[in-house]
Amino acid sequence: MNKTIISILFSFLICNSLLGQTNIGANIDSDLSVTVGNAYPIGTFDNRETSYVGSPLLWKDWMYGNILLRGNKKYSDREYRFNYNALDNLLYIRIGDSVYEMMLSKVNCLDVITDVESKTLYKVLNGNSSNFSLYKVVYSDDMFELVKSTDVELQESYYNAALDAGDVRPKLKKSDKLYIFKNDQLFELPKKRKKLVDKYGRSKEMKEIVAFFDKNRVDLKSEEEIRSALINFKKNI
Repeated sequence: MNKTIISILFSFLICNSLLGQTNIGANIDSDLSVTVGNAYPIGTFDNRETSYVGSPLLWKDWMYGNILLRGNKKYSDREYRFNYNALDNLLYIRIGDSVYEMMLSKVNCLDVITDVESKTLYKVLNGNSSNFSLYKVVYSDDMFELVKSTDVELQESYYNAALDAGDVRPKLKKSDKLYIFKNDQLFELPKKRKKLVDKYGRSKEMKEIVAFFDKNRVDLKSEEEIRSALINFKKNI
């Protein structure tokens, strides 16, 4: 009897101490059956100390949506709350008062609720640097997709001790990049047409698109103009 009570107490203490450990080695729930890494109480997650200035999170608030795990054929029945760490390429899943950390390599897509009547598709793609990242799908058809990534990098810190100005911690800088995803390849779109021609003018996958963009003087700094140009390109094939 005493051994049984001790075993129950030991199991409870072990389970209760899992939050915040390096690897909890357990499934989030039956609908999202995947082993996750770190887990945090929501208070610890919201108030976590960082070694830099700024936030690496893609969204200011927790977003609702459905998740398609890699290897599965359908999205989760349940809607989850999540956020994305663009610096470390980690997906955070919030359930109740706990936050779970998931590697992007286990995720295929996120269907994110952006307002009452619409959703936005985000895909996890293996980029040219062989790292999984999250990309927003801006336009999609049966030939190619226009996708956007939000990248985060650390800038050098600036601190003037004499004036006590600045911060000793490095600062995060966010930037958006547009890509054409075609035949399982990502082609980053530069901001200038000449660079686009020089980079992809002879590419088997991109040369027709590049020629169309160059002929129609597409502004590569405008996401909407690129999207419209791809729609017109598809119509003229």
